[in-house]
Amino acid sequence: MRRRCQRCARARSKLLSLFIVLLVANAALKIQFSLPLNTTQDVLLIPSLVTALYAVITALRMRRGEG
Repeated sequence: MRRRCQRCARARSKLLSLFIVLLVANAALKIQFSLPLNTTQDVLLIPSLVTALYAVITALRMRRGEG
């Protein structure tokens, strides 16, 4: 198993922070506009998709050495 590098640890930390911020913002906006929060999908779909997209972009940038 490879040793964890500082760049990877920083990237994981940023991804987790982004997910938490998006999760809270999504829930707050849905409550503000009286949209349903009945299921887990209502709360997690948008933050999960944005975080996954950001993770792919970050991984590609790190692979190219830009990260």
